[in-house]
Amino acid sequence: MTTPLLVPSDGRAWTDLYKAALVEADRNKLPQRIAEAQQALIARAGELFLATGDHIEEESALDDAMYALHALRNACGEDKAAMGAGENSYRHMVMGSCRDTENTKYAASPS
Repeated sequence: MTTPLLVPSDGRAWTDLYKAALVEADRNKLPQRIAEAQQALIARAGELFLATGDHIEEESALDDAMYALHALRNACGEDKAAMGAGENSYRHMVMGSCRDTENTKYAASPS
């Protein structure tokens, strides 16, 4: 079992973990790098959700980064069960707690 990642809340710590996942050459370390980056993305999305002000640029960057990590995981042959709750937690956070059918359907749909 891995130790949970503690992400410093300096606002952009997720970018270092994201870049580390993108450049990881060791296929054995890649799934862990991707998981760490996803955890950091989720943590930052939570911070932005609670923060006041306009954060649209960083929110867009978080979306793009999560999409890229998902693509990287798929390209490396990782099965979707190994993905864990990372992406689904992120989708739930981004979608909020809307209970209308369309949003709930989107948040629960498989990738």
